[in-house]
Amino acid sequence: MTKRAQGAPGKPSGRLGKAKGADAITRKLELRCEHCGKKLRQDQAVYLELSAKTNQWYPEGECPAEESQGSFPVGKTCAKTLLRETP
Repeated sequence: MTKRAQGAPGKPSGRLGKAKGADAITRKLELRCEHCGKKLRQDQAVYLELSAKTNQWYPEGECPAEESQGSFPVGKTCAKTLLRETP
C-alpha cells in the first residue's frame, strides 16, 4: 500500500506544522521598525505615513491622502527622529 502524499497541489493539507491556529499566524505577522529594522511589539509600534511627493514622514492621518504611501510601523525613538527630520 502506498502512502498518500500530503499537501497535493491545489488541495490545502489543513496542517500548520508544529504551531497551530493563532500562534502560527501571529509568528508570521512580526512587526519590524521601518527605520532601523528592530523587532517591535504591537504596543511599541507607532504608525507614520510617508509622502510619495515629498518623501517626508507624517503622524498617521496627517499626510494628504493623494500623497500617502500608507502607514508604516516604527519604534517610538525612531518616530521622534523621523518627525524631527521632517520640516
